[in-house]
Amino acid sequence: MVKLKKLTLKQIFENEQTLPATFDKELKEYLNKYDNKKGYKFAGVIMKDEVKKLKINDKMFFIVNYDTTRQSGSHWVAVVKQGDKVYHFGSYGVPPLTQIKGRFSQFNIHFNDRPVQLADTAICGHLCLAFIEFMLEEKKTFYEFISNCLEYSNRYKKDVS
Repeated sequence: MVKLKKLTLKQIFENEQTLPATFDKELKEYLNKYDNKKGYKFAGVIMKDEVKKLKINDKMFFIVNYDTTRQSGSHWVAVVKQGDKVYHFGSYGVPPLTQIKGRFSQFNIHFNDRPVQLADTAICGHLCLAFIEFMLEEKKTFYEFISNCLEYSNRYKKDVS
């Protein structure tokens, strides 16, 4: 198991073609240090069919894979809940999984609708970690994080050659 290290958004996007995929155990080990920090509960790194089992806390965060527990895993998204607001970050810029929308239907769910990850790259887990760290600082907004992603994303770089 590789020990993950803190990366800035700029570092993640600069190394998008070479960063390795992340796995649940690595993500859990990295995020454990944030459990109960500033009152946030770390609810785990889970598969989409486990979302329904989550205990909802006023302040919480977790990472979800698009696959079920019977599959090997495909794509990570992150969720941070702050009171009555739920922030969903997915590097493909699609709405939250139906499992997330269903479990958190009584809350106001915010999500990004612009993709920031290139196809055939494996930075989703790294971006989820950066998102959670950013949101737990509570000094900046969800939309500032998305703006920063769009600024560094290789999907929107202009070829000046």
